[in-house]
Amino acid sequence: MQRLRRSSCVAVALLVLFTLASIARADKFVLRDGSSIDADVLAEDEHSITIEQTVTATGVLLSRKLDKSQIQTWYRAPRDGPAYVTIPMMGVIGEDVTAASVRAGLSEARTVKPRYVMLAIDSPGGSIREMFDILDVLWERKDDFQIIAYAKDAYSAAAVIAMSCERVYIKPGGAIGAAVPFRITENGPADVEAKFRSIIEAGMRAANAHGGHADLLMLGMADMNVEIYLDVVDGQPQLSTKGPGKLIKAKGQILTLTASESAECGLTHVAPDMSAIGQELAGGPWHEATRRPWRITVNTANAQRVAAQQEQEKRQRARAREVAMTRLQPDLDKVARQIIALDAKATAAKNALVNLNKRANDAMAQVQADYDNANRTAGADVDPKAARKRAQDLANSRAAQIQKTYQDASSKLHAELEAAQLEANALRQRQQQLLATLPPE
Repeated sequence: MQRLRRSSCVAVALLVLFTLASIARADKFVLRDGSSIDADVLAEDEHSITIEQTVTATGVLLSRKLDKSQIQTWYRAPRDGPAYVTIPMMGVIGEDVTAASVRAGLSEARTVKPRYVMLAIDSPGGSIREMFDILDVLWERKDDFQIIAYAKDAYSAAAVIAMSCERVYIKPGGAIGAAVPFRITENGPADVEAKFRSIIEAGMRAANAHGGHADLLMLGMADMNVEIYLDVVDGQPQLSTKGPGKLIKAKGQILTLTASESAECGLTHVAPDMSAIGQELAGGPWHEATRRPWRITVNTANAQRVAAQQEQEKRQRARAREVAMTRLQPDLDKVARQIIALDAKATAAKNALVNLNKRANDAMAQVQADYDNANRTAGADVDPKAARKRAQDLANSRAAQIQKTYQDASSKLHAELEAAQLEANALRQRQQQLLATLPPE
């Protein structure tokens, strides 16, 4: 009862097949330009009609206003008899059909106050958890309408949902059953642990009891060890585990009933179309009040599926990025250590330049002070002019030596600084190149 199959194309095909074969048509408008539109009427005034239709390619609900002057012919869908709305349950439970989508559809259905809500079922089954959540949604309502099931094929979780309804209809050629709980593993389906099986089967029995169907039918769909016989007593089907009657399930098998077999067992009523159900259930004509619950249900499930897929892709990207980061981390760490060392080297060169400049300035200041002092005492010399000349020459010589020493040391430190910065920048580019190889977030 986990996932049996998954194909969005198959799900869409089944949805279209069931829709065309079973569900009443909306109003049809033939416009003066020759085009035609099938849509629900949301509102009407003296000059215009507001309609709603589904864009087939995207499933998006589109509302638009038609000026009545555009309309050549308006074919109104029948409105005879009591009203019903349809909630689709087509595809995998938990993927194509969810509790949230069913709740959204039922919420919309309540706005038109139908007498009946039809669950249109064509499903291989799916998630056990989602099945129980859907049952909770169906049972939590406090409405006047009756929920009935109309199945094409209802297997596994879908069979349980169908059997939770008091009235179950099935299309000719359809089938219902095979409600064996299992879980999906890497190696395929596997048995559910005994304690969980007990809980699941109790929930399945509760669903069946809610619909008022024979206990042995649900038991036979879930338990391979039981035998089931079908007899007719006073014109009513009678099921037993020991006979008399026709053996409909042997040990080692799981009960799956065709349309005719399920009718013989009293589980379903065979109905080729919605008109036949209306005749039996409502005693005559009935009509689909609106298709909006159908569209809302489908669109909600589609939105959930897209969101779930995006979340899964996000997790996959995060995991791929984590794996790639683990692979790159040693290289990134090595580059980071080299950058730290080069930055430290560049900082040391900058500090050395600052200190060198200070020492050079201090030395030049001392030369200037010595020259000023010599220049003041030169007047007392025998040859003041010659003394001043000697003081000037000495100061110039000392200043030239200081400048040469400073320039040599400064050039070396600038070269070290530039080399460290260039190498660090190259390593930072290498960092970016490594990070660019990571999968996107």
